[in-house]
Amino acid sequence: MYPWLSPHWQQFLHGAQQGRLAHGWLLCGASGSGKGELARRFANQVLCQSPNQGAPCGHCHACTLLARGHHPDLHQPEVSGRSLGVDTIRELIGQLSVSPQLGRAKVAILPQAQRMTESAANALLKTLEEPPGAAYLFLLTDQPNALLPTIVSRCRRLLVQPDEASALVWLRQQPAGQGASAMHLRLNQGAPLATLAYLDAGHEAQRQQLCQLLAALAQSPWRLGEVQKQLETLPLGLHWLQLLLLDALKRQQGLAPAALVMQDSRPLLDWLAAKPSTQLLRLLRGLGRLQEARQNPLFNVSLGLLDWLNDLLIEEK
Repeated sequence: MYPWLSPHWQQFLHGAQQGRLAHGWLLCGASGSGKGELARRFANQVLCQSPNQGAPCGHCHACTLLARGHHPDLHQPEVSGRSLGVDTIRELIGQLSVSPQLGRAKVAILPQAQRMTESAANALLKTLEEPPGAAYLFLLTDQPNALLPTIVSRCRRLLVQPDEASALVWLRQQPAGQGASAMHLRLNQGAPLATLAYLDAGHEAQRQQLCQLLAALAQSPWRLGEVQKQLETLPLGLHWLQLLLLDALKRQQGLAPAALVMQDSRPLLDWLAAKPSTQLLRLLRGLGRLQEARQNPLFNVSLGLLDWLNDLLIEEK
């Protein structure tokens, strides 16, 4: 188990030992924070047939089935598309309502719970209010504010937010994370697993190259097409642009350099911060629209990026 999850694990174990486990849990945290691993560990504890000093034994029939991904009393629906519909939730409720096949409990893990439609959330509400016997439900989300307040109020809420020091110690022990810095963590919402994947995939070099191109663009507007082509190939390009604009707004508000995410791009941030805040906010809204439009296969990404970059180059007074 990841070291930053230990306090949550100990809290859960204490509740289990006291016989006071909540039936509904809401695990909040950025993607890559380890909340899915924590939910699976919780499920293992609930379903293990021979807990050893309060922790899963790892050897019983239930633990063996869990390790292979075949436990009949653990349910995790596939989340595809942009929403979780009511039919998926009703099927999950039905699975929780029948008796456990191995006799101990039934567990459901619902990833990306914020994708539930309103009707799906309302269908789940009754199960959270009146859980059927030994049934436990773990909702995972990186957007808790997108959930219905009634859902949130009926769950035990845990915030999975690793502290920076512990996350960096763990990252630097991994082959791909030996050069990890606090800036890399902040680029990935403080999530160690996302940061490790970011470094392993070579995204840091891509980010640096994009920042260099944007800094050159400030002095050489004719390189606009080069920047546009680069952005087309970068899956995280729009996200990095958003972070740059947010840092520029922070600079305008006089925040200390330690509050910035892109701390290695000061000249570029100086150029952006010199623009009116109204323009920066408009550019941020434009990036949001671009990210949404990219989901449409008929959208012309090249033209959309060119329009946005032209707006970036406008010198407003």
